[in-house]
Amino acid sequence: MSVELYRELAWLPQPPADFSSRCKQLAHNRDELGKQIRSLAGHALDERQLSRLGRAIKSALDNGQSLAPLIPFRLGLIGNGTLDLMVPVLIATAARHGFALECIMGAYDQFLQEALQPDSALNTARPDAVLLAIDHRGLSLQPCP
Repeated sequence: MSVELYRELAWLPQPPADFSSRCKQLAHNRDELGKQIRSLAGHALDERQLSRLGRAIKSALDNGQSLAPLIPFRLGLIGNGTLDLMVPVLIATAARHGFALECIMGAYDQFLQEALQPDSALNTARPDAVLLAIDHRGLSLQPCP
């Protein structure tokens, strides 16, 4: 198997030529929005297209639009790096698999505080799952002979 099969998502159909305009139209469409989103997400999208679709989905969620039949899922995201660029990509990828993903972000490099303080944004949001994106340099591991 070649690397391109996985990198290019070769088993998925290519995105339509008017992908950008379809993403823009999502803000105005209210009928079967979830089905339209999942249909767009089911293509071999690159990072830029995933980000565009993810932002459109987040905008629809922020406006209180129903994304049925997508299943709502709340994901807490904490780590010791810049995770903001991952969020739209995760949201769009989740839509491909039938989920309306909402991400609750922890503060930059405050993963321990977010996890342990009961009144943190992460703990008060009560997510369904938490993704820990911690680089090895954030673990304070000391080499030992």
